[in-house]
Amino acid sequence: MGYAGALCLIYHTNLANLSLKLEIARRLMTSTFTKPKAPQMIAKQVGWQESIARLLIKKPVENRVEGGAREQEQGNILTDMDEVVKRESESSAVGAGAGDDLIVFDEETLELHVQDGGGGSGGKHGPNSFMSEAATAIEHEIKELADTVQEAVVDNIASSITSVYSVIRQKTSDIQDTIGSLTLSFEDAAGRKKNSSLSSSSEENVSLDESGRSVMEDLASTKSGEELDSSAGNSAESPGVKYAEENDEENLVCLVSSSLFTILWRGVENSNDSWQERGQVMACINLIALSNELYCSHLSLRLRILEMGVQAALIDLAENAQLALTHQQNAAQLLRLAYDLVVLDPNEDDSKKCSVKLLDGVLSLLDILMVFQQSSSDDWTEMSHLCLGLLLKCSHNANSEIVAMATAKLHALLQNRINQDPAEIGYLMYSLNQAMCSAIEVDNSEQYSFLIPVMKALLEKSRTVLGLATHTPDLPATSSGPIFFQDFQSYCASRQWTTFIEKKVRDFGFLQLPLTFI
Repeated sequence: MGYAGALCLIYHTNLANLSLKLEIARRLMTSTFTKPKAPQMIAKQVGWQESIARLLIKKPVENRVEGGAREQEQGNILTDMDEVVKRESESSAVGAGAGDDLIVFDEETLELHVQDGGGGSGGKHGPNSFMSEAATAIEHEIKELADTVQEAVVDNIASSITSVYSVIRQKTSDIQDTIGSLTLSFEDAAGRKKNSSLSSSSEENVSLDESGRSVMEDLASTKSGEELDSSAGNSAESPGVKYAEENDEENLVCLVSSSLFTILWRGVENSNDSWQERGQVMACINLIALSNELYCSHLSLRLRILEMGVQAALIDLAENAQLALTHQQNAAQLLRLAYDLVVLDPNEDDSKKCSVKLLDGVLSLLDILMVFQQSSSDDWTEMSHLCLGLLLKCSHNANSEIVAMATAKLHALLQNRINQDPAEIGYLMYSLNQAMCSAIEVDNSEQYSFLIPVMKALLEKSRTVLGLATHTPDLPATSSGPIFFQDFQSYCASRQWTTFIEKKVRDFGFLQLPLTFI
């Protein structure tokens, strides 16, 4: 089978069970690493991104509402099946004790006769006729019960059908045992004379009663055994089984994301349109997530791919100096994708959009590419703005480690850059002020302690540019050391400061930069 056929097969296994998807993902991952040309061959196939990403589909979203109605319908059917089983069990027990259909007792003589529908004596029919009628009755009951089961059969009721069949087998066995006992008693009764003693007939009657009770006890014990088996089956769904299933899901996500990135990075040839095709991987993940429930969040999946991307870009920049320009372009495109996920995505769950691993790789790329260096070319101007926006967004993150990394980089930039763009300073101040107000509002002193050194450096840089002496006369002195951190926490809630931020800072710098994520 060629790569096109394999991808077609993978495409149509989106609703297969987890174990099959896991095996397919393992084989795909093995192929991409053991066969040098496999990533390139797969990347040449149309729609390879969607075919592989569809392995992560857990179930379609549109089936959720229908699934609820379907589960209710199946619950009703299961209830009906339980009633059928109960009714058949009760009729079996009553039939063994009373014998309304097949056998009756003559109360005057206590002799056993067989109903023939025409009032004839037992000697006319004999044991063979009796067995024939019994077999016919059994066949009739089994057919009726089978028809009931056939009408009720739907998906996921195999356990109920098994219970019904168990009752059928038990009932057939009970009737056969009863018929055997009755046949022996019939032969003994036919050989006796009419004037047999009452005591002899009474003993036979007692024997039949004991036989009936024995059948009932066997039936009860069988039902108890089935209940024990059922309870044992339910208890088998232990936390260990659930953990194993979750572990398989995590393995599937890891294998699929690694395969997607390997083909994206090694399979797609570097060209003018290469990142258009690579970007289709992210777009495809978003589209699939719109109509399907995945084994992981589509944001987490994109985050995994970007984490692998920045690490691969760092390795390429370090090992392949002869292709420095190509690798720099690849790194720049990765930074744009990171900005798109961390800053522009409207989802409010930052834990799925940014991680320590991703931010650490981004910071390393910024240092290698020298994006913020004063001598950097104008080609990096847009990139520096994007990366500033990314760092500021990370300073709003709920993860304190991410906030610490982002603010440390921002503080270093303010300290090392001599000629700071006034619009850039205004934008940084406005964004940091929002992060500080949020930290104060939720009483997050740790996050505030990371942000205040950056704000202090900004105030010192912009004292003349923003006219702080005129617009903020009550601003605490930045030279007061640790006291400034406490005093500014109270001052930033004052009307003087809020008016300065909204009227002066926002109009001065915020609208001049193409970073609108707040």
